[in-house]
Amino acid sequence: LFNRNPFNKKEAILANTQIQITFGVSDVPNNIVHQVDSLPDIFLCHELFLPMFFYYRRLLGQFLTKDCDNCSSSALKAEPFLATFPAIADQPDTMEMLWQLWKIHKKNVINKKLSEMEEAERFRSFFLTTGFLLHQTVDMPKFNWADARCFTDRQAKLSYFREQYLHSFDAIKYLSRERCHPINIYSYALDIIGPHAII
Repeated sequence: LFNRNPFNKKEAILANTQIQITFGVSDVPNNIVHQVDSLPDIFLCHELFLPMFFYYRRLLGQFLTKDCDNCSSSALKAEPFLATFPAIADQPDTMEMLWQLWKIHKKNVINKKLSEMEEAERFRSFFLTTGFLLHQTVDMPKFNWADARCFTDRQAKLSYFREQYLHSFDAIKYLSRERCHPINIYSYALDIIGPHAII
């Protein structure tokens, strides 16, 4: 790859794959423009997920400005939401389920106007009872674009989780009935100068 000339069409790399990735470029809906203004210019995700990234960014900013003594320190800080959200954000199927459940959750709560910070805190609480449980806790296949069986197995797990969540969800009861991995406390710690700084 390094030796080839990218401008010479005769040297094109032939790809033999069945996977096709299509990028749709779209404008941001007017109702979330204020949230998107604080995010990077380019996002490779479904536009419906943008508010969730906004909440993450808002809470990360609060963590760095108020809760962190020294931002250049590599010390790990215990913050489960901030530590696990980037890993969940890399899994479009889980993000789609979270978005659907978040919509339902927002309809069921008191219809009171909240500030951006209050709404971000509400999303954090919601995430800790949903996406957080699915991150390296429940036995679920790793996300893999190329593996159709992986998608099927993940969809079964996510559908079951969604069904449980919608019918009087109790996180402890759900986890007690599932095969779970041992908890690694470092998975729930935030490294401010590590991979969490990317999002």
